[in-house]
Amino acid sequence: MDFQLNEEQSMLENSIGRFVREKFSTLEAIDNARKNTCGFSDADWQQLVEMGLTMMPFSEADGGLGYGVEETGIVMSALGRGLVAAPYLNNIVIPGVILSKAANDSQKSKLLSIMIEGQKRFAFAHNEAKTFNDPFNIELSAKKSGNQYALNGTKVVVPYAEGADYYIVSATTDENKAPEESLGLFIVPADTKGVEAVHYRSADGGRASNITFKNVMIDEENLIGKENEAFPVIERALQEGMVAMMAEAAGIMDELLHLTVEYLKQRVQFGVAISTFQALQHKAVDMMIASEQARSMSYYAMMMLNTQDAQERLATLSAAKAQINKSARFVGQMSVQLHGGIGMTMEYIGAHYFRRLTMIEMLFGSNDVHIENVIHYGKLVA
Repeated sequence: MDFQLNEEQSMLENSIGRFVREKFSTLEAIDNARKNTCGFSDADWQQLVEMGLTMMPFSEADGGLGYGVEETGIVMSALGRGLVAAPYLNNIVIPGVILSKAANDSQKSKLLSIMIEGQKRFAFAHNEAKTFNDPFNIELSAKKSGNQYALNGTKVVVPYAEGADYYIVSATTDENKAPEESLGLFIVPADTKGVEAVHYRSADGGRASNITFKNVMIDEENLIGKENEAFPVIERALQEGMVAMMAEAAGIMDELLHLTVEYLKQRVQFGVAISTFQALQHKAVDMMIASEQARSMSYYAMMMLNTQDAQERLATLSAAKAQINKSARFVGQMSVQLHGGIGMTMEYIGAHYFRRLTMIEMLFGSNDVHIENVIHYGKLVA
């Protein structure tokens, strides 16, 4: 994998970077976007559509641009630098993987175009109370009766589901079987009878929802792919989503390091800038090293995402996420320490980067889960 950007990738980076600088250069601009009901600005989202970003992850056969994980990483890193309130990961990347890999031709024809063109939004309703430590411990049930399924259960902390037109819902069709043999995916219109959603603001300033399905009747044509064969699709969607989020985290750490260094240069104590204090210089260098480690592991995860060895892939991605978590915590906490009291005030943008890094650390499985994956699938023990 070549980590040097080619000409097309450089143009993409410049384009999305310019958008972020023009639209999200101040905390006021970020807050204004988040004040919208859905947690982001429809106008900003439409601009992302017009830039072609919603087409990027899809193959040309599916109406997209045929770009890969590297280009998605470029976009996510830039969005991270600007704390952009736009659900690119949750409404495009992850749902896009699912529909591209599992939907039949009829479903693709109906759904992909309206997703790519920004006409409708999709949210992946997967998280449950027990999925934090096991992403496939799904309790929401889908019981078939005739040519319909009855969905019952609750999804929690579904990112940017507010305002979504469709939910892509993971469910078990047989709680007595292993997830590999029992998981299904269903497309559920958000206004379907029996669907109840509670929306709220998450700790990082984004939006999330708890969605309850009470005897929600769905036609079998709303089954995405084949019954009981959704496990590999969900696994792939979560892995691609996690890799994309790692790139976002790397972008955030880059920006937080920049903010911290600039603050050290401007803050005067004892008549001199505190950036001249050797102890603080060393702390800033430690932040830079941690940030570079995160960036390197993000690249490594992109490279290994398509390896054919499933166990090697899982061990590598978990190792990358564990390092991202470690770096994110260190960079975030050290930034707060070097800023002093202002580092945690809501009026300062650095605090918002810190909150987003804290949220990222908790997403896509706990740190303990990823460490265990590295130990087990990396064959570190007999």
